[in-house]
Amino acid sequence: MVPVALYETLGLQACKHILNECEIATVICDTSKKVHSVLELKPEVSKLRLIVAMEPVEDNIRSAADSAGLKLVTFEDILVVQQFVCSTRYS
Repeated sequence: MVPVALYETLGLQACKHILNECEIATVICDTSKKVHSVLELKPEVSKLRLIVAMEPVEDNIRSAADSAGLKLVTFEDILVVQQFVCSTRYS
């Protein structure tokens, strides 16, 4: 796994190029707005499978991700799973 930075200032076309060139399957977004931008690119980014949102997202964004064939999880979702795994492993 190699981290690849995407900057808003590059524009959507440059981000699409980077996602395709690096064959990126997972994108971590810090805002719902950026999640929405990545969703717009999905039809042209075939390898993309998962978006991790660092903040809560609205139901309409989750629905859009489902419709696009993407898995969308929040950082909170990851923490809940991690807490469950730790509690079952160490109890």
